[in-house]
Amino acid sequence: MSRLIIFSTFFQDGIQFYVGVIDQDDDDDDDLVDEFAIEFSRNLLDSTGLTLSGVRGSNGYGSIRLFAMVYCAPMYHGNKCQFINVCERDAITCNGNGVCNALSNTSTCICNSGFTGENCELIDYCFEQNCNQNGVCTNEDSSFSCTCNPGFTGNNCSININDCEGIVCNENGQCVDETDGYRCECATGFSGLNCTINIDECDGQNCSGNGECMDGINSYTCVCGAGYTGDNCTININEINSYSCVCIPGFTGSNCEINFDDCANQDCNEVGSCIDGINSFECECNPPFTGSLCEGVDYCYGTNCNGNGHCISEQTNFTCQCNPGFTGELCSVDIQSPGIELN
Repeated sequence: MSRLIIFSTFFQDGIQFYVGVIDQDDDDDDDLVDEFAIEFSRNLLDSTGLTLSGVRGSNGYGSIRLFAMVYCAPMYHGNKCQFINVCERDAITCNGNGVCNALSNTSTCICNSGFTGENCELIDYCFEQNCNQNGVCTNEDSSFSCTCNPGFTGNNCSININDCEGIVCNENGQCVDETDGYRCECATGFSGLNCTINIDECDGQNCSGNGECMDGINSYTCVCGAGYTGDNCTININEINSYSCVCIPGFTGSNCEINFDDCANQDCNEVGSCIDGINSFECECNPPFTGSLCEGVDYCYGTNCNGNGHCISEQTNFTCQCNPGFTGELCSVDIQSPGIELN
């Protein structure tokens, strides 16, 4: 078993350790087995500590590992104890409303919630007051005030200013209020901040190079040059020196100038006259015939039920529907004067 003899010496640039290893045996003489001289530089030592490992002895029999660190005297701090702890030196209490934090050779008070000021001497009226996140809170003598962001007003910046007030969006556009501004939802065919710009539908439209484009509201019109027609002037009227007319029903001819005779194949059952119309005809029936094609017989023709009733033509005959006070097949019997029959 060996014994250690340790000496330390402080000097201006650091600390020096001497470690001697002495044998411990039955011999009365203490023999020096090995010795170590270790120096810690002042520039390398701080409050985090420094370890020197694997230092070999002068005789080379072993190695040693030493650790050293700096402990600051009262009222000093810093990794090399280079700063005065002002909080302790000046007994700063932050008025009991916070904690003093030493910084280099000065200090600052970290205030508890609800307090503010250099020494936490003021009540923080802005504590838990965020002006509805629409402004900045400022402490006053006994209250607070909110400086609102653009577009908001009110004591707590809770009112969104209606930026649409007094704004007219042209041509039936709809104003939409936004934060510190507005926008107009324009009717189709208009644009611009207040919908005052009529969108030019002629932009990019040249009427096929055969006419002039006239801008409208959400539309355009092509005024075609000579020889062209169509919505976009794409039809060359004289393209093959000929043309064809697609006639509306009831007309025929190369220029649709002929009214088609709709009576050509209609004889009204040979008991009437056919009158031609436009894509239609009408049968004017000879008495006693009736119907759209004179296919029926009006059995009431020439019969007036003696003026005392209404004649109803049936499939093969007629019936008189008599007025009150009359009866008989032809309503010829006066019920009020029995025995009198009208001829």
